Formats: sequence, C-alpha cells, structure tokens
Amino acid sequence: MARLVDDPETWFKRNLDGTCRILLVNPPVQEKRYHWLRWNQPMELLCLGTWLKKAHRGIAVRLEDMMLPDEEGAVPKHKVKDTWGNVTDEQLWHFGEPFEALGERLARLIQEQWIPDCIVISSLTSYWHLSVEKLLVKLCMRLGRQLRRRVKIVLYGNYPRFEPEHAEAQPDADIAMTRTVRTQGFAPDFALYLESVKRLPSFFALDIEDDHVYDHLDACLEFQGAWYKQRAIARRPTITVAFFNDDVCSPRSSLTQVIKFAAKHPSQLLVEGIAGIEPRSLSRPRLEELKAAGFRSLFVEHARLPRGIPNVEAYVPLLEMLREEEHRKRSGHANRAWLDGAVTGFVAIGLPDDEMDALVRSTLVVNSFFKSVILKPYGYSPTVDAATSTERRKRWRDPFQSSPQWFPYVGHGSALTRSDYENLLRWQNVLNMRVKGTTFDFLGDGNVAKLVRDTLVAESWKPHSETR
Repeated sequence: MARLVDDPETWFKRNLDGTCRILLVNPPVQEKRYHWLRWNQPMELLCLGTWLKKAHRGIAVRLEDMMLPDEEGAVPKHKVKDTWGNVTDEQLWHFGEPFEALGERLARLIQEQWIPDCIVISSLTSYWHLSVEKLLVKLCMRLGRQLRRRVKIVLYGNYPRFEPEHAEAQPDADIAMTRTVRTQGFAPDFALYLESVKRLPSFFALDIEDDHVYDHLDACLEFQGAWYKQRAIARRPTITVAFFNDDVCSPRSSLTQVIKFAAKHPSQLLVEGIAGIEPRSLSRPRLEELKAAGFRSLFVEHARLPRGIPNVEAYVPLLEMLREEEHRKRSGHANRAWLDGAVTGFVAIGLPDDEMDALVRSTLVVNSFFKSVILKPYGYSPTVDAATSTERRKRWRDPFQSSPQWFPYVGHGSALTRSDYENLLRWQNVLNMRVKGTTFDFLGDGNVAKLVRDTLVAESWKPHSETR
C-alpha cells in the first residue's frame, strides 16, 4: 500500500539528500488511440528534476522518458494481448517503449552500481494508471526483493492527484503524492535528455504563466546552441516551443516576455500553439501578441455552446485577422500571411449533452473556418461529471470507463451511442480529405467557392426530423 503525501516539498527534503540517486520515469501509454504521441513530454518531471538539484546540492538525477520520439519523430507501438474490460473486443495499443526496455536499462545501471534510492513515476493523465501498474510490477521484479527494500517508489502527477484512493491501494508503490512540487521559477531540466539519450527533444514544453519564462526560453536556446556546436552545425540555433497551459492568453500569461525574447532573437523562436488556444480569449490585441511571439500554428479549442453548437462570434477576431493577413500577402505588403493556413479547429465530443445534429454542423462550420478540424473526445471531468466517490471506485477496475477514447458518457447521461461517436470520427476524416482536399480546390477562393462551401455547411446535414 502506498502512503498518501500532500506536502511533496517536505517529503523530498526530509527523505533525500545530496548523496541520493533519483530516477524519473515517464511511462508508456496503453490506450485505444493516441494521436498526440510526439507531444507527450513530462514537463512536471523535468521541472521536478531542476527543483531536486536546487534542494539537494550534488544529488544525481536521471530521466527515462519512454514516450520520447526518435530523431525522425516516430514513437514505437505494438498491440496488447489483453483489452480493457468486456464491453468491446477492439484493439488496445501500447504506445512508447516496451516495459522490458526500461528493465534492461535498469539492470545495466545496477551492474554499474548506479542503484536509485528513489524512483518517481508520473503519467500525464489519471486514467492511464494501467500502464503505471504494469510498470510497477516490472520494476519490482527487476529490482528483486533485496534492492526493492532500499528503493522508494513514488507515484507523482495527475494519477495520484485525481485518483488518490486508487493510487494509495497500489501494493508496489511506497508513496503517492496528491500534489506536485511548486516549481514556479524552475525551468524544465532538458539536460537530462542529453545525459540519457545524448540528444535534445524536438521541442521544449514550457509554462507560459511562469514569471521567469524569458529565462527559461534563454536556457533552451543555450542548450540548443551547445547541441549545434557539438554536432558542428554552423547556423544559428532555433528552438521550437509549446506551452502546456489551459489558456495561453489568460490574464496570468507572461506572453509579453515571450514577445520580448522573440524580438531579441529574431527568427530563432518557433512556437507551436498545440494547446490552450481558447477562442474566447483571442481578442485582436492578444492575436497581435501571438504573432509577435512567434506562433506559427494554432490548434483552436471549441467555442462550445450547449449540445455541441459552436459559438461563432468567439471566432470572429481570429477570422478577421486571418483574412487581413491573407490580403496583405496577396497585395504584396507581406511575403507570407501569418500562420498561412496553419490553423486547426477542435470540436469537443463525448460530453453528456451532445447532439448529433449540432456536432456535425459544428464540424462543418469550424472546418469552413480553418485548415482542418479535429474531433476532441472528452472523458470524465470534475468540472462536468458530479460522480460520487462510490461511482468513481467502480471505474477503477476498468480504466476505459474514464478514457475519452472510449466515450465514457455513453450509457451514463449521453443520448449518443458508441457507434455514433465512431461514425463522427470517420466523418472527420472524410471532411478533412474531401472538403479541404481536391474536391473543391478547383473552385479557388472566389465567390463560387464560398457559395459552395456555405451551401455545404447549410444543407449537407439536416436534422433527423427533416430527413425522415
């Protein structure tokens, strides 16, 4: 049984010292589908690494990121023999390195007398705990009974934070931390990648709400410069950054610091807006700031009204700016338009109040705004689902009951079936290939093309009552 700890700072300071060896592990993922593989970066663990080195001078920290893409950007995957529960026979996949890979590296470390005093495991979501449980068993078997007594195994991040009772019941863990260390001001320790795999990741995940984000960007550029020098690359270093925040334009955002950094290092900062782009926060001033900060892509969240209807007004400032940018390019006032089509719209699905008509209309509307549309499944959420602790315990046995990819509200408040949601995902693929593909490209961007697309949005999906 793991012991719950709600003060991680005190625990790490009291139970570790400068002679300790710490192994940080980002485990693989077992899931039905996972489209954002290359963006799985354990920012919390990397910040913890920096904090630990500050708290205990001389401490040795190593990283095992089992989700790290290779230099071509690929993440391995293989089929899993078992499935989640008996409700479906669909395939479950293992994304990331096999468990055995970590076991083999741990064995080599033990042979080299580098035996960890503490292993910290953190998963990006609470419902991926099946992978964590399997990893715990593999680690304990590899350590053996004698070494296992010497090693503290700590569960960290969203799993113990959101499911503390379940994490507490893990027989192969010692500690489950219900809160993460306060690491404001501490940059992620990307040097851990140089030590573990002899290269840097393809991008740097940062917190845009950190008051020291300028310094963190500076450190990333310095890392990249040293890496270029080591590889005898003569050109100026550039860094790609993603901000893992709920809203990059919130009042707490330090976007002005990012702009300041981009101005000092022209053409050296590229920002991928893969998360936290809330259309309701995209006022014209904020959009100008995103442009000045070096954002080269936006993945815009769903401005969702009840039943899945889009709040079209929320997108207006962004759409107006995109049109102006395109006009500047065509009139010769700019070589290229900002973003230049690199905008994708999300449409949230899998929520209790979903209606098929509203969702399909949303996909058409959002897809007409941007380059493409991505359907974004939602799992159980504390802000949406008022499940009791008794109801939550029932889900522990079958992790799919909380996974967005398995549409957990089906049968629990949603009028749609699992088949409805699977059909929506197929519709997404058709829409992106056909509406944004060659079908209408011959029309160009004139009035005829606009009329065809507007007609498609208005007429291609009618409510069920109109088609019966």
